[in-house]
Amino acid sequence: MKSITFTALLAIGLYILLMSGGSTLAADAPEPPVSDSQNRLCGDVDNNGLVDLQDLVGVLAFITDRSNAADSALCDVDGCEGVTVNDATYLASYMYNQGPDLICETVPCQPNTGIELTAGEVHFSFDKVLDTGYVEFTVNVTNTTGFPVRGAAIGLAVSSPTGVTARGLSPIKENTIWESSYTHVLTDEYGDTAGLVSTLFQPTYSGGETGVAARVRIKTGALEMGETICIDSCTFPPAGQWVWSLSNPESYLYTASWDGPWCFTVPDWCCSVFRGNIDNDPADAIDISDLVHLTDYMFAGGPAPGCFEEADLDESGLEPIDVTDLILLVEFMFDSGPQPPDCPIGTGTVFQP
Repeated sequence: MKSITFTALLAIGLYILLMSGGSTLAADAPEPPVSDSQNRLCGDVDNNGLVDLQDLVGVLAFITDRSNAADSALCDVDGCEGVTVNDATYLASYMYNQGPDLICETVPCQPNTGIELTAGEVHFSFDKVLDTGYVEFTVNVTNTTGFPVRGAAIGLAVSSPTGVTARGLSPIKENTIWESSYTHVLTDEYGDTAGLVSTLFQPTYSGGETGVAARVRIKTGALEMGETICIDSCTFPPAGQWVWSLSNPESYLYTASWDGPWCFTVPDWCCSVFRGNIDNDPADAIDISDLVHLTDYMFAGGPAPGCFEEADLDESGLEPIDVTDLILLVEFMFDSGPQPPDCPIGTGTVFQP
């Protein structure tokens, strides 16, 4: 497991709060107990005499190190010593009248097991106009505990043994087990991008299922094709434990297993957006020069297209390029034919170094 000081760290904290009962607080929520900390209410992080949404924000802020001003004794509401994502989900469940009373008198708790995170698919694409490559890395989750997930904190560190500079790190909520998200950027003491923290909402992910826990998008440059990027687990201070919160009446806290780091190689992916840029124009324009280049290659012994995928307009995947590809290009340019198909998304292989 890496630490927050690792350069180009991606700490994607997924704080998934169980909120199946609407968008307003429950009117009959029980009165929270008085904490030993200055006789304030347990969970009343902002000290306004109420336990409300602002206190939930305060707990998340403490966990993600956005603010160290919060009283950790008032943030620690789940009965287990230490402020973790479980306190956030515990507080949210209390506020929406779906969970037990708050407990600020804590005892040491031993996390359980049963959550497994593994490397999933990795996809690549490249934009010639922006001179930017896009990598999407997937982390899969398997829950064998038998209990629904209430929340989770997942930290992922991005590094490169060959010098890739990862930019624009961001989580993607689509096609994952989560529904909606809040994102916050973390930085380390050197000013480098240290991570993204998200709050996500999903009330139904339960035991026995395998799904996508996280999808990460990373930007790379053209000069970094052929280089290696690695993803590993990490933490972020002050309470960035790699834990999951589940609806287990005996113990809510679980640790996730992880067999990383996992690495992949950034491919030399030449096709950009749509097929048809036969002459490899940096502007990615499809014009008469592409038609000349293709006919020269096919009938006059001219040079082959620099990128096979750009010339493979019929998406056959078969070499050499043939008359079907030429006809599709002519129809698009002169006979209102269909737009050339999208470039394929490259699929890479993840490996352990």
